[in-house]
Amino acid sequence: MSGQQELLRLRILLTFLKEDETCTIMGIARTLGETKQNISRAVIILEKEGMIDRTDIRHPVLTVYGKKMAKNYAKKMSISTQFLMDEGVSIENARIDASYWAIHNSDETVEVLEKSCQKNAIKKIVQHRYKFSGSLLNKKLKEGIYQFSFFLHEGISTDLNECFEHPCTCHISSGKGNLSLKCTNAKGRRIKTIQYCDGGLFVSAEKQGDIVRIPFDIVEFVNYGEGSGQIIQGTMCLIIQFMGKQGKLIEEKALFTLFI
Repeated sequence: MSGQQELLRLRILLTFLKEDETCTIMGIARTLGETKQNISRAVIILEKEGMIDRTDIRHPVLTVYGKKMAKNYAKKMSISTQFLMDEGVSIENARIDASYWAIHNSDETVEVLEKSCQKNAIKKIVQHRYKFSGSLLNKKLKEGIYQFSFFLHEGISTDLNECFEHPCTCHISSGKGNLSLKCTNAKGRRIKTIQYCDGGLFVSAEKQGDIVRIPFDIVEFVNYGEGSGQIIQGTMCLIIQFMGKQGKLIEEKALFTLFI
């Protein structure tokens, strides 16, 4: 299949996805500026691939598989367009190039692009702020899952960093965010409890199995630089209790720092 044929297929699937009612061959042709014959041939191929149901020849519809593929293309298009615009490409060219990226980019590549877009969105929100808390990001960021690199600074050693999975994850929903740390219990250290500092008092973090959750608004951020040199650093103070190698309960204070 040629590149133009693949692109037409993508455009047809997205047209079906956007329409509130069933599409007609003639209607799609008018929308996409293509001949009725080209659209008809492409729809027949999509039917053979299980993406379109032509039981009603005049009003074909997407199958369940077709909707899944169309939504996947739409997501790839949206992320790729935003990434290219963040890099300075005009919206017109970004949309055109994103169409080809949606066809050829792997899910892994799109995931990397999405993370880059997420970080750029955060940098835009705080570009004129020097200090802010996680509550600002809770309110301003789109709902979703964000990942951040982090480091634990301790008084005794840096071994605690190996007791957690990297990066950490932030889940934002309905204007609220929770930072999730997954314990790995490495080097014979088994994390028992974690407390975070809130207004000068230490509060026990929620722990379910190996996952520890801390309210994201606890994190205090500082914003340095601008453009490609912009660095956003967030910190919070923790008290971590863990079982040592000899089964002794050890308590250690640590400064948690995440980077955007």
